[in-house]
Amino acid sequence: MILTQIKAQNILKYSTLELTNLPATGLIGVNGRNESGKTSIGEIICFGLFGRTFSLHGDNLAKLIKWGQTQCSADLQFIGKDNKHYRVVRHLDSNLVHGAQLFEKDNKEPIVTGSKQVSEQISRLIGFEYSEYIESFYLAQRELRTPSHNSKTIKVMAGIVPLEEIRKEITRSLAEESNTISQAELGINEAQRDLDNLKYDPDRLPRLEDYSRQCEKQADDKSNFIKQLNQELADYRTTFSFAQKLQGGRICAIVASLVACFLSLEFLAVWWWVNHPIQTGALRGLIQKVNIFVVGGADNLGLAAAITFGTSVLLAALFILMIKKEQSQKSKTATLKKLVGILSAENFIRQFSDCLKQSAKALQAGTNDDQVSDQFELEDASARDHAEQENQKGDTSFLPGISQVNVEPAQLNDLVHERLEKMKLLCERAVAQLALLKRECERERQLGEQAADYQSIIDQFNDKLSGLRYQAGVYSQAVELLDKGMIHMSGRFNSDVVNDTARAIPLFTNGHYKHLKIDDQMKLKIFSNEKHDFMDFEELSSGTQRQIMLALRLAMSQKLIHTAATGNQFVFFDEPFAFFDKERVLSTLKALPEISKDISQIWIVAQEIDRDAFQGVDIRCQAEQDQLIIAAS
Repeated sequence: MILTQIKAQNILKYSTLELTNLPATGLIGVNGRNESGKTSIGEIICFGLFGRTFSLHGDNLAKLIKWGQTQCSADLQFIGKDNKHYRVVRHLDSNLVHGAQLFEKDNKEPIVTGSKQVSEQISRLIGFEYSEYIESFYLAQRELRTPSHNSKTIKVMAGIVPLEEIRKEITRSLAEESNTISQAELGINEAQRDLDNLKYDPDRLPRLEDYSRQCEKQADDKSNFIKQLNQELADYRTTFSFAQKLQGGRICAIVASLVACFLSLEFLAVWWWVNHPIQTGALRGLIQKVNIFVVGGADNLGLAAAITFGTSVLLAALFILMIKKEQSQKSKTATLKKLVGILSAENFIRQFSDCLKQSAKALQAGTNDDQVSDQFELEDASARDHAEQENQKGDTSFLPGISQVNVEPAQLNDLVHERLEKMKLLCERAVAQLALLKRECERERQLGEQAADYQSIIDQFNDKLSGLRYQAGVYSQAVELLDKGMIHMSGRFNSDVVNDTARAIPLFTNGHYKHLKIDDQMKLKIFSNEKHDFMDFEELSSGTQRQIMLALRLAMSQKLIHTAATGNQFVFFDEPFAFFDKERVLSTLKALPEISKDISQIWIVAQEIDRDAFQGVDIRCQAEQDQLIIAAS
């Protein structure tokens, strides 16, 4: 940025200030006695560009207004880094009403208005803000000091401010990611705690379902067995007396059948003899007389023979029927024997009981249901011992009697009653326990669904956590790379500043000092040709210190120009030659235009400048005058 014109009304010392046709290159000297208004020019420039000065800002800005006046104004024209000409106008009254407009040269419509808006726009046009300006291109009176390594200006000059902004954004994102990771981990812990509180055992449902199937099958099988055994017992009671009668009737039937058969044969023989007379003696005649007497005549012999034969056939058929009935009874008795044998078998009831006990244990192992505990409490020791004795005894002594149909139904009922009642009780328990098993299975399914939901939440959080941790790792690596980049850029900045300062120091010090070192804390060490060693900055004289600091300030300004890409730039040095002797002043004035081609417009404020040694615009300030109007040629 190059200043081409400065105008002001009622600011500080000046009621009117007009500096026009300012050259873009060379020295501009502002000299005069104390209280002549030299520093006021620098503060007017600062106010015009940024709306404040080195010493006045905020509520103190009212002190800019010339004593006795109620308002002031500043009008500056400058060339921006885009090589375009701009004009900024600011107004301020005693009520701190601050107005500002920014124009392109010769354009009556402002680009932007408002104090803050104009300052921000100017910073974009010139490439730097007030803080950078005040620590580089503007040297306030007696403010030549070692810059702080942590100052924003140094960071801007080093080019690390964009990296710092990026680092802040990444660090903020990393903090957000870390917070999200913490929340995800908290969500996982909460879901895991809820999952643990469910006490869900994924193997329990298959076990319960298996026991449910076993209980259902056992209950069905045993119920069907009881029904079959009861039916067989009922049939046995119904046919028992008949079977007893069959044993006596069978003998009578066969005897009668044989007698009838004999009579039929005998009647048939007599009939044949009557119809075919054969001399058989007295016996024949006696038989005939008997048969005729029995049947009522010889003509009835054939009929009697047929009747007795038929009777024998019927009796024989009855005998055969009785035989079949007895065989059927024996078959049913064998079936009953088999069923009773199964009932009395050692493991028949025990297997059923063990199945119920195991399923009850499975229920009790995973539930707090008191109904399960109360209804299916395991048998005590005496009950188990009694069951063992019954199982070992077997009660099979009556089975041979059954096969021979000689066991009374009442006796048979007594023999099977205890086991049958126990089987019925177990069936009733099985039905009730099956309902509990199914209810518990449903409960386990619901627990499984809840556990699956919690596990799904955990899996989702874990997937999210994996991505978050990966992103956090990327951010951490980016921060690490940025830190290394800023360290590298800071080191390069120090090196460039050292080189630029080293080129200026010999010019300012007539070759007495040529080399210096600047550490990361911006502490200086100067190499002394006389001592052949580096000296601490504090060991130098005040004049030499200020010469070196001036060279350092110019070097830093050079870096800011390159970093901010501002193009040609002006600098304003207010009393840089304090504590300089005449020789130092002359050497510095001679060296300043040669320091940098980018720093082309150099303002020097001093009480007295040797006109013979000074080549440039000479602005003389008078303490007794409040107007200064100069048109530089």
